[in-house]
Amino acid sequence: MIKSIAVVEVGNLDLPETEVWMRPLAEAIHGLAQDNARGRIGGRFGAEMARKVKVDFTGDKAEVYCDSYIAEHVHEGGEIRSKTPGKKLAIPIHALTRRTGEWPREMQDLFAVRRGKNTFLARSRGKGKNRKIDFLFVLKEKVMQKPRPWWPDDPELKSAADAFFADNF
Repeated sequence: MIKSIAVVEVGNLDLPETEVWMRPLAEAIHGLAQDNARGRIGGRFGAEMARKVKVDFTGDKAEVYCDSYIAEHVHEGGEIRSKTPGKKLAIPIHALTRRTGEWPREMQDLFAVRRGKNTFLARSRGKGKNRKIDFLFVLKEKVMQKPRPWWPDDPELKSAADAFFADNF
């Protein structure tokens, strides 16, 4: 879970009363994180991550965080393995499966094809001489996900805070 990355605390700053600016600033940072999820990750997955971005207020502190362990994994990258020992991950390799977002359990008429060290899930279409086999997924023990940073970094947070104070005070 990405948590406590954007924390705004009141120290000995020469600012108006906390109530005047704390909530709107935290909401601005909240919106920035949501926009980043939608824009940098995109699609249904980015929209889901944006919905998981939350903001909490306690006393003179506001905390913006993402309540999703997957969101942190996307941001940081790393190894992905099957949750169930002995089962493999189905990695989409065909444009059709990437575009539709369908997974093997949602599809019919799939069969396994072994080529060298790899096992594929495939589907045939057409008949006779026009028959074609589409390789839709490759089965893997584990994969490495590249980091896809989307959470606002320090310069983005500073820029958002500077713009907020310039516009409001």
